[in-house]
Order: sequence, then C-alpha cells, then structure tokens
Amino acid sequence: MSAGRHGADAGGGDSTHDGHMEREVLAVVLPPCGGGRRVWVGGHDAGRARRPADVAELLRRAGIDPARMTDTGTVEWRGGGPQSWR
Repeated sequence: MSAGRHGADAGGGDSTHDGHMEREVLAVVLPPCGGGRRVWVGGHDAGRARRPADVAELLRRAGIDPARMTDTGTVEWRGGGPQSWR
C-alpha cells in the first residue's frame, strides 16, 4: 500500500456507502513503525508522533480539538489505540 493510498483513506469528508451518507474520520493514526506513528489529517501527512501528546499537537495544528483524540468518529487509530507505540 502506498503513502498516497493512506492519504486518500485518511478521511475528512462525507462519502456514500450503500446509498447512505456517512461521516469519515478527520484523522488517521497509522500503526507504530520506526519509533513512532505517522498521522494523516484530511488526506495529508501531518507528521510523525512518538507519543500521544504529539498526536494531540498535530491535531491542534490542524484545527481539531485534541480532546477528541479518542473519539472514534474523529480519529481512527490503526494497529492499536493511543496506548500502543511499539
């Protein structure tokens, strides 16, 4: 899977699935790799996080309330949640 595919899948809008509108997540946190987790916001690479506080900062910079970091409708955590960093 290429980085472009991650970006396209990172959400940030509405999509149609089986004729119904559903809200896509605003951010995607990829599985741990190489000492951190890549964060995509609105289909763009927002940076690498090495701890939950880094994810919160990347979300804040993108205009997303960091308090929503564990809201599954806002942030999709792949390969484990905020507690998984290895």
